[in-house]
Amino acid sequence: MLKKILLIGIPAGILRALIGWATCGSLFSWIYKIEPTALWKLPEQMNLPMIWVVNIAIAMILVAVFGIVKDTLSQKCRILRGASFGVLVWAISTLPSTMAGYLFTNTACEVLLYQLVWGLVIGVLLGIFISVFYDKACALTCCGGNCSVKKKK
Repeated sequence: MLKKILLIGIPAGILRALIGWATCGSLFSWIYKIEPTALWKLPEQMNLPMIWVVNIAIAMILVAVFGIVKDTLSQKCRILRGASFGVLVWAISTLPSTMAGYLFTNTACEVLLYQLVWGLVIGVLLGIFISVFYDKACALTCCGGNCSVKKKK
């Protein structure tokens, strides 16, 4: 399981960081100019190495959780299974934490909506990425490819 976590978690974390920079860092950077702006760090204040570490750690945790729950997801299609996993992760992590943060901080409604939508999109994309490559990683690790969804007899 550790090999799969590393084989999938590192590229998934890099993908997560790159999507974050493409969306939050450029395409939708205007969202962070909506008042109140005192909440956000300036780019020069950010710890870039820590951003990489955190994104890879989050992705590794997601791979480990996927490995535990993948057989409980009923979809046989890897893409649907991954999308379901992404929505589930969003519903139990991003949704409640974003809503709770909104209750206790001065955050613009537009930022709240952006964070919720971004969290759902990145969750589904990472879920699909993890699901598709999880079975492929099995062939490279000790289980020899025997970790696909169990077929009903």
